[in-house]
Amino acid sequence: MRDSHFERFRPICPSCRSTGTVSPIHVAHVERRVDDDVIDGSLMCGTCRT
Repeated sequence: MRDSHFERFRPICPSCRSTGTVSPIHVAHVERRVDDDVIDGSLMCGTCRT
């Protein structure tokens, strides 16, 4: 996913959402990147850490 798309969509954590909390998720680790595209990486919630 492109960094700009991720920032524009601002995804929220599905685990926190199920409890009524709106917590943004962020790119926690980038394993492989090509230009502005994250090819392999991991996402993390800033609140519950899932």
